[in-house]
Amino acid sequence: MLKLDINLLWTVVNVLVMYAVLRKFLFKPVQDVIAKRQQMVDANLADAETSKKEAAETMNAAQEKLRNVDNEAAARREAYEKQAEVEKQQLLADARKQADAIVAAGKASAEAERQSKLREADAQTTALARAMCEKLLARNLTAQGVTLLEGRGTCLGEGRVQVKTADGEHEIQGTDIILSCGSRNAVFPGLAPDGDCVLDSTGLLELDEIPESLIVVGAGAIGLELGHFFGSQGSKVTIVEAAPHVAPLEDTDIADELRKILTKSGKTCLEGVRAQALVTKDGRAELTLADGRVLTAAKALVAVGRTPNSDGLGCEAAGCPLNRRGYVQTDEYLQAAPHVHAIGDINGRVLLAHAVEHQAHYVARRLLGQEDGPYVPGPVPSCYYGLEIMRVGDTAAALLARGKSVSVSQVPLSLNPIAQAGGLTGGFVKAVWDGDRLAGMAAIGHGVSHLVTVAQLLVMQGATPDNLHRIMFAHPTLDEIIPAAIAAKRTPVSA
Repeated sequence: MLKLDINLLWTVVNVLVMYAVLRKFLFKPVQDVIAKRQQMVDANLADAETSKKEAAETMNAAQEKLRNVDNEAAARREAYEKQAEVEKQQLLADARKQADAIVAAGKASAEAERQSKLREADAQTTALARAMCEKLLARNLTAQGVTLLEGRGTCLGEGRVQVKTADGEHEIQGTDIILSCGSRNAVFPGLAPDGDCVLDSTGLLELDEIPESLIVVGAGAIGLELGHFFGSQGSKVTIVEAAPHVAPLEDTDIADELRKILTKSGKTCLEGVRAQALVTKDGRAELTLADGRVLTAAKALVAVGRTPNSDGLGCEAAGCPLNRRGYVQTDEYLQAAPHVHAIGDINGRVLLAHAVEHQAHYVARRLLGQEDGPYVPGPVPSCYYGLEIMRVGDTAAALLARGKSVSVSQVPLSLNPIAQAGGLTGGFVKAVWDGDRLAGMAAIGHGVSHLVTVAQLLVMQGATPDNLHRIMFAHPTLDEIIPAAIAAKRTPVSA
């Protein structure tokens, strides 16, 4: 038992020694190897982890770079698309402009052709209408026993006239001669129409287009009427008048009202300033005023009065005296020389169409022995149209110049129901009194030209507030403003 135990103990000791030896010489190196390998594995794992991280970072960087590339590509693509769209729209706009220009050019060409044809048709229609009127007039004259010669006539002496026609010269004789040759636009030094930008009334009316601006030199009937017309068509109008006010033949109250109307409608009025020179310069009309101012416009109208067509008429041979302005001087019978009468514009009395007709009737009756008294025109009616002015008889200024006792009675046009209904109530109607005698009437405002004959008859009949009851004026009419003006309170007028 003891021996067994010693053997067992020895065996255990041997095992332990062997284990120690093995552990020292076998297990330890193996453990070291295993430890080293474990370290290597750990190191490799760490390296792998590091590489993995680096790979992940590289991947992330690559992905970021790819995203940046994608974003940059997208931005470039968007910019390109925008630029392409801009260029596309520009190309479309250019194409539209070109198409519009082609269409506009086509329309302009078509419109120009249309306007040309219209002007041609208008000219043909006007020429045809004029020819028809001339033929009708010639036929009527021939039917009444009148011989018509179309040409230029010249007085050769008592009862003798030479007429130059298209088929030669003809000399005719008669007991009496009537001169009725009318007048033409007056021309003054420095203000002569040149047919370019400086025009007379005939040249202005022959324009194919409305000028964008217009200077009117002279604020009489022709200047005011044409200025109003072209202003209503879009021209910027400037009116220049050397006299103290526009419409110099009218009273100042009429002129003041007219100036308000002109200014309100956009026209410029320069009064009391003389036009010194008017020329075409650089394709425009250039007006130099006496005060040094210079005005320019697309066109200019010279409307500074009329001059008689007496030159070349042979007035001296017929014994007819001319005044310094070339008008044929006549006596109270409209006679310029024995058996020679002058009527209308050529005698310079009243330059109105109805005046020559009235004078013609008088001379015809005188030559037929139906009239032996002097010519009495009565209260002469006159009208401006467009901006309407009516006058019959004397102005207050004319009566004052003759030393008369003058007063005026006046009512605004706004009192009239017809003016109220049309909403055109600007202006007034007035009566001019020489003492207690109705010497004239005048009015300014829409439609007042229609009052002229009523006013003329009342002036001729010597109407007063006390005898107006004899006439029944219809209501509502524009006419009923006339008796209101006559019956209104009178205001004395002094020079």
